[in-house]
Amino acid sequence: MEQSNLQSLIYETDQAIQAGQAAHVQAQQALSTLRSAKGWGVYDLLGGGLLSGLIKHSRMDKAEQEIAQLRRALDRFNRELRDVRVRCDATTELSAFWRVTDIVWDNLFSDWTALSQISEAKEQVERTDARILDILRQLQSVREDMRRAKG
Repeated sequence: MEQSNLQSLIYETDQAIQAGQAAHVQAQQALSTLRSAKGWGVYDLLGGGLLSGLIKHSRMDKAEQEIAQLRRALDRFNRELRDVRVRCDATTELSAFWRVTDIVWDNLFSDWTALSQISEAKEQVERTDARILDILRQLQSVREDMRRAKG
């Protein structure tokens, strides 16, 4: 392979790695907030009352914002990955409908539904982060191979 092409591929791979690392950091932030929301959700389910429900929803709102930031980071990661012909798809959502139902009715069913929703979002972010880390490992391996080939 021509040296300039190899150098260009190394550069594009480095850009993809940086974008992937940023997506990983964002996923970790969302997971931390989802863990907090889940903890408050369990407390609310066990009878924590209005205050615990409000704190849980505050954490859910923050998680929703962090998941939106994760989506943007994944979009950037995907743009960078196109240059090295790899793709990383992921979606994670929190439903506003159940949040309203949980606040209005605040009963065992609505608390359980909100907790299930939080758990599902957490699992989706965990799967997404695992995929990000797998791709990062592959990219780092390829980058090292290219650097060795470059000499």
